[in-house]
Amino acid sequence: MGVRGWENFDYKRWAREGWADYLAPSNIQGRHHHIDMKPYLEGVSGTRCKLLPCVDALAWGPDMPDPFLWRVKQLYDLGVEGLYIYQADNRLIYARPGDRRTMRMLAGGAAIQSWWEEDKRMRSRRSKGIFLSYPEQIDGYHGWERLRPWVEGVELGPMEMLLDGSLVSRSEGPPYSLGSEDYSDDGILTTGEHELRVRVKDGEGWLEETFKVVGGR
Repeated sequence: MGVRGWENFDYKRWAREGWADYLAPSNIQGRHHHIDMKPYLEGVSGTRCKLLPCVDALAWGPDMPDPFLWRVKQLYDLGVEGLYIYQADNRLIYARPGDRRTMRMLAGGAAIQSWWEEDKRMRSRRSKGIFLSYPEQIDGYHGWERLRPWVEGVELGPMEMLLDGSLVSRSEGPPYSLGSEDYSDDGILTTGEHELRVRVKDGEGWLEETFKVVGGR
């Protein structure tokens, strides 16, 4: 859902007729990190076909560990039996030790649940901060990816993003993204330098930070 042409794939029939053993709905580039998996779960229900949603391990995929594991938890909570990690070698062979530790947890929901329970216990003890995902290319963020903030030290609650003084995104919680994952928001961050103000609810007030960000050519 969201990726162009998805409606041309009759995955329900593939599963029903036994033509596919596994179904792995996947993103295209850095836009679609959070494809709705409910229709695919319904499509394979009652068949032998297993749903293995894609979580992208390339640089334009979710940052590790928190945003990556948030998506993984979301999928396991939905009831999927497993995952397809695209380009998993990128986080194993060429990765930092923390990335490899994250990858070891992905085989089952119990380890993920335990990680998030520990995060909840420790979150208020950590230094407060707002962090941005890095662009895939050095000249800035492009339309085929999304700028994705994350927070530390405060609850994963409401967030607002103001670009050059105008409110462009508001979310009640993760996933956080500048604009939606739809193609219609590819042009939100135009070429050149911009001011991005990100604010997240912090108790009765707001934690707020301002960044200089660049839209790629």
